[in-house]
Amino acid sequence: MMPILPHKNETDLFIASHPDSLTDFLKTELANNKHIYCCFPLSQFCFSFCRDLNARKVLSISFQNAHTLYPPFQRP
Repeated sequence: MMPILPHKNETDLFIASHPDSLTDFLKTELANNKHIYCCFPLSQFCFSFCRDLNARKVLSISFQNAHTLYPPFQRP
């Protein structure tokens, strides 16, 4: 018998399936203080998003290929 795990609150997580969905999400106040998981690799991430990530106070952004970026977001 499988134990019942407590419900995990994921209201602070947004999953971006494509760079375009990330673009749309960052245009809204819903992006404020969120963690973002991208279903695409870091190589498809446009570093021009850094300004929006900082303005929205995004907590972290992770990618399909196990890379995670934390604030302050900036170009490498």
